[in-house]
Amino acid sequence: MMSKFYLFIVIFAVVNLSHQLYLPGLAPVVYCSASLPSDNHNTICKNEVKLYVNRLDSEESFLPYEYHHFDFCEPEDDMKVVDPVENLGQVVFGERIRASPYNISFGNKESCRKVCTKQYTKNDKDNNQKKLKFLKKNIGLNYQQHWIIDNMPVTWCYPVDEKQNYCSTGFPIGCYVDKNLEKKNACVIDPLFNTKDTYYVFNHLHLIITYYEQQEDKASYIISINAQPRSIDHGNTATMTTCNLDSIHPMAIQLNTDFDITYSFSYEFVVSTDKVSDIN
Repeated sequence: MMSKFYLFIVIFAVVNLSHQLYLPGLAPVVYCSASLPSDNHNTICKNEVKLYVNRLDSEESFLPYEYHHFDFCEPEDDMKVVDPVENLGQVVFGERIRASPYNISFGNKESCRKVCTKQYTKNDKDNNQKKLKFLKKNIGLNYQQHWIIDNMPVTWCYPVDEKQNYCSTGFPIGCYVDKNLEKKNACVIDPLFNTKDTYYVFNHLHLIITYYEQQEDKASYIISINAQPRSIDHGNTATMTTCNLDSIHPMAIQLNTDFDITYSFSYEFVVSTDKVSDIN
């Protein structure tokens, strides 16, 4: 009798655990544009594209950090965001997936949206200046962010020679130009990073979201997300109207002075020309 009781407890625990663990990739999310007529909408399609942040890591350090250890933008209190439940594999490998303050609507295009502004004052060395020094230190260690959309990693691709690109499942938080004007890590991708002994923060991210659309009902599936990190000195955020690199200086970190970093992002959706089969 007692053995049956223990068997029941084990079965109950396994069934209960199976409901709590989310297995990514088993069911793709169906999206549709909010501009479509209601009779064209798939009844299960979504317009909101959720973006999640994960831990940060570096090949130059064994120590990972959760997103909130950095002074990045956090979701507003009134956004009522819910962190996703990590599955067992993600927990074992130390993943720390959290909700983000980045709002994306499927099929829309956003050219420049402010997310938040972080302020650092010269008279507050024990608090804000400490956060800024922490950011500067880990830019030097080439820490990488890892974002997730629709259970897929946001990738960063950059040219390694004239004919090939290298793609990574993370993107850097910034880059450094040393005292000899030697560009470190991601600073090599842009000629605007040209001031010696300077740390640049990537405070803007442009996302290119590629999707496949079914012709019969306009239901869509996201198939890839590419990130383009940028460093932009937004200046007066009250008049911020553009995130165009052609007319803006990069954001160089300045310590022991009054200093602001405005974080922003932009995104666009691109229809894939490739046929996607067996996606359901």
